[in-house]
Amino acid sequence: MTADEGHAVAQEEERDSLAAIFSDDFASLGDDPISYSIRLRPNFAVDGPAANGDGAGALPSNLALAVTYLPHYPDVVPMFQLSYNRSGVVLHEIQERALLHAITTAANAELGMPSIYSCIMAANEFIESGGLAQAGIALLSDDCLAQILSYLATSKEDIEIICTALPIVEAASKTNIVWRQLCHRRWSEKWGTLQRWCKASAKITEEFDNHFWKKAYEREEADAKRTTLTREELTGLVLDCRQWFSFNALRNQPDNMRDVLPTGLRESLEKMMVFRANGEVGSMRNGLSRLEWKVTSPQSGAISEITLTRAGRPVECLFVRRLASWGWELRGSDYVLRAVDIMKDDATDLFRDLIENIVLEERAEWIVPHRGPFTYLCPNRNPSRLLNLCHNLCFVSKQWNEAFGLTRAQLRYDYLMKCLSEDDENTLFHKVLFRAGGERGHFANGVGGRWIPREGTITIHRSHCTKTFDLAAKEYRDSRRNDPLSRSTRRDSRPDYFYRAHIEKEECVELVLPRPLVWNETIHLVNDIQHDEKPRLINRFSACIGDINGAQNNAMAGEGNKSSEGQWDLGYHEIQSVAYMSTTSCHRRPPLGGHGEDTTEFLRAVRARPSDDPRWVKLSHLVGEDRCRLWLNKHLLPVLGPRPSGNSWKAQEPGILVLPGS
Repeated sequence: MTADEGHAVAQEEERDSLAAIFSDDFASLGDDPISYSIRLRPNFAVDGPAANGDGAGALPSNLALAVTYLPHYPDVVPMFQLSYNRSGVVLHEIQERALLHAITTAANAELGMPSIYSCIMAANEFIESGGLAQAGIALLSDDCLAQILSYLATSKEDIEIICTALPIVEAASKTNIVWRQLCHRRWSEKWGTLQRWCKASAKITEEFDNHFWKKAYEREEADAKRTTLTREELTGLVLDCRQWFSFNALRNQPDNMRDVLPTGLRESLEKMMVFRANGEVGSMRNGLSRLEWKVTSPQSGAISEITLTRAGRPVECLFVRRLASWGWELRGSDYVLRAVDIMKDDATDLFRDLIENIVLEERAEWIVPHRGPFTYLCPNRNPSRLLNLCHNLCFVSKQWNEAFGLTRAQLRYDYLMKCLSEDDENTLFHKVLFRAGGERGHFANGVGGRWIPREGTITIHRSHCTKTFDLAAKEYRDSRRNDPLSRSTRRDSRPDYFYRAHIEKEECVELVLPRPLVWNETIHLVNDIQHDEKPRLINRFSACIGDINGAQNNAMAGEGNKSSEGQWDLGYHEIQSVAYMSTTSCHRRPPLGGHGEDTTEFLRAVRARPSDDPRWVKLSHLVGEDRCRLWLNKHLLPVLGPRPSGNSWKAQEPGILVLPGS
């Protein structure tokens, strides 16, 4: 049989097969060359408004794909045409071109084999996914597209997502129409809205072009990251001044509440406080009006810290901070000041983030009996975290500090031991950072850093391979759930989460030590970590073994080594070969460039089945010496000593805790 005869046979066989598959929609148009048409029937258009020509997604009546074979098909792409009743809905030339492009792309992908069935499926999927509607967007002008985007896009991220999905709107997305509306939405939520509009209006005559508002948006976003003030900005602020703790309320409390220092964040000492250019403090309150201010570091033009004085003697040191609302805060050990937005009369939200951290709880009966609920600043209940906000610390009397000192140290010690003893075989330390606290504590990295208590802190960056597998599976399920087109009919437009590898990442745990250590300097240890060059295919397996409870296999993961009510969670395994379904264990972290113990026969023996979808994962591996674990076990734990107890531990200076900078 010659090549031409082989092409002819293949063409006839494909035509006959399509005629049998699409019996109601197939129509022969000729035999030399072979030509026929197949009606397109997208799923949403069957017996729906689109099929009848009604609604926004209307299709032309009897829309069909006409195919004409060329002599050398299937080694070449056949001729395609769209046919339909043009007395009703008519497709624009751009829409027809887009639909034919999707069909031709599917044909090119299968050169050398019959491809018409794939072309029909590609055409239906193109229509179902809104391809015709997106192609129709090209008929709109850039001004129309910009007007639409100005209402749809509520953030810069929204614009980037829309441009990724519809590249045709990229030019319109940079126009002033879109970004002026985006500036309005963004700035109206932030502090200093009026000042930003005035600054932009002053530059509009000098720098105006088609991208003026986009530049203004980016300029203000960059300025929002600034954490220092100029002298002109500081003297132009109107500040609301409050105290962390109210000593007036303390004097008025009943005797059974004398151990509690109440908060002063709910009421303002002065709502219109200003720093004058001559160094005076403007206030209607006598105690504040006698204050003076000066810049702590006058050499630089940027102000990050100022000092309040009275009669030449220092009273308070205030550190400049930038809030999430783009507002300004001056924070000290006694006072906290925040800039007032003159466009917002309601100042209740100004200190909301601080007030909401105040906890309403019952004090233990063994401390003071017969006490009702009272709002006070409570200690940090989670010993695994160190919060840098001063108001989250517990500032109470000497009696209460002594009572809680031993308990707090024991909690910190127990949590540290728990973190260091968790599953050594699967835990990988990346780096460890020890910060000494000193006699009174200090701010890490200077002004604006985290507050380090006098006991010191240790920060551990670590990762766990089982937790990595859990996160990979969760990420996969979340992506499938959030993807509206993840049904089984998806063909070629699957999103990247179907093949993208999940990389093991470190998590950070920061702990306060139970007691001060002998080290006075920062200690920083980093392990040499490498990731897998090729991803591993990981899946979780389980088995059903009837009503057998307590079946055990130590080669499996810790949580799955015993069966419960006949269900046996066998943990995660690496699929080495899909063809032979050979697997290896992931219970002990597999080595770099290698695999764990073979578990193929075990999984077959217990008739294990996958309990989740497989996922590509790249694991982290230690190269060389484990410096972090060696320092923790050989240096930190011996210096730390035994668990604090009533006989071996004694609180150092159990007086009232002192605020940073006081």
